[in-house]
Amino acid sequence: MIVHVGIVLLAALYTAANEPQPEAVTKELKLLQGTWRAVAGEEGGEKAPGKEVARLTMIFDGDKFSASVGILPIMSGTIQLDPTKSPKTMNLLIKKGRSQGRVAEAIYEFDGKELKICLGELGGDRPTEFKSDNGRHLMAYKREKR
Repeated sequence: MIVHVGIVLLAALYTAANEPQPEAVTKELKLLQGTWRAVAGEEGGEKAPGKEVARLTMIFDGDKFSASVGILPIMSGTIQLDPTKSPKTMNLLIKKGRSQGRVAEAIYEFDGKELKICLGELGGDRPTEFKSDNGRHLMAYKREKR
């Protein structure tokens, strides 16, 4: 019995040590809040046309996100961050849109004014670097003025 309790306790400590700290996630979410307009995009190593890219926006509101092209919403859902990893990780849990019920795994970086997101192929592995090869999407956004 003591061994079993010890194993459970060790497992809980290991899980807690590997989970992002709530304060770090809260701080990061707060920094992401607002509307971000795409300024550059690539897919499969090819640059997307600037006019198409400029129509794409991402909005972060609390732990929720929405993406649209112009006035047309394309997806929305909730976001999970882990700012303690390198590169930082982001999961977009899609609740509405063509990929409803799926999770888009991504990496991201931002400096408060620019946000870069590299999305993996749905159902594929999370990207480990900011490259748009193998079905990955690389997007750069600038924060819109509030």
